[in-house]
Amino acid sequence: MSALGYGDQSPLLKNNPYNNPFWNETAFFQTNKNHPFRVEVNWKGALRNAERAEWRGEKMSFISSASESNEHTIIRSVDTIGKDDAGFQIKENRIEKYAQEKWWQTPMLPETLRHDSGHDGSHSFITHEFIESIVQNRASKINVFEALAYTAPGIIAHASALKNGEFLKIPSFDL
Repeated sequence: MSALGYGDQSPLLKNNPYNNPFWNETAFFQTNKNHPFRVEVNWKGALRNAERAEWRGEKMSFISSASESNEHTIIRSVDTIGKDDAGFQIKENRIEKYAQEKWWQTPMLPETLRHDSGHDGSHSFITHEFIESIVQNRASKINVFEALAYTAPGIIAHASALKNGEFLKIPSFDL
């Protein structure tokens, strides 16, 4: 993976606790099956200030909503042949708005945890799973290896940005 960052001379970027010189970072990843994807965090500029994601595929893509709306988008490849803006024949796409259910408002969580805890309510689910694992005397489904799989790519991406986009491998953490 390789990442680049953008920072300016803002005093907020000087001597911060994280030694982070960037407002924005863009990371380019390639999976072990050679699928490329991009992740961005943007906090400054004429941009949507959001953490959001796009999953792109041959048959379908999903674009998560910007923070100011709840309109997700699904794009499906269809068999109809059309033309692009240069006149070349291409398979057309069908674009659909998708209303994502707010899972944190459902009975999947106890009533006391049914609130938007950020990141579309995911924090409430992680908290609930952790407490349930203690109550049921079992290992949590979100264990240290799962947590590392979620966080290591971002940490390595930031390290790459600090090294001007140097290509870095994400280590595998196994039992």
